[in-house]
Amino acid sequence: MNSESEKVQQFVTLLTAHQSRIYSFILSLVPIFNEADDIMQETSKMMWVLFDQFDRGTDFVAWGIKIARFRILEHRRRMKSNLKFGDMLLQEIEEKSQKRQDNSKEYLNYLKNCIQKLNPKDQTLMLLRYQQDLKVKDISSRLNKSVQSIYQNIARIQDLLLICVRKAIFLDEV
Repeated sequence: MNSESEKVQQFVTLLTAHQSRIYSFILSLVPIFNEADDIMQETSKMMWVLFDQFDRGTDFVAWGIKIARFRILEHRRRMKSNLKFGDMLLQEIEEKSQKRQDNSKEYLNYLKNCIQKLNPKDQTLMLLRYQQDLKVKDISSRLNKSVQSIYQNIARIQDLLLICVRKAIFLDEV
């Protein structure tokens, strides 16, 4: 890393991009929002302290979840008398949460493949709406189409993508 400010910038960029997935993991194991928020804060601090040990180019979310897991265990030790469920249930929830995270990467790949199968006009519409994050009103002005027709087309494309992804999942699991 060339400078401390570059290091800070890289950390903030990675954390901002992936914080919601790490927080979702924490929340799946600590369902009380205030406690989950505190654990996310502790996890973020620890991630910063250990950031020099993070191998650039590896999975930032997996690294963050590993740190979060230790924060959660520490929290559980502190709250031992207030726990509503045991360690075995916690482990089972954690495993299922990890499997969901793994599946979401796979489903995202299916979605990307399905988007590539769309006709160019539909791809453009999806790009404007979701990648460029334009509002439907702005898209309708840009494409000179009614707001209603943009909504209808987006709904139609979403249905096509859902069918395509479900088919890909089914064919992959058979």
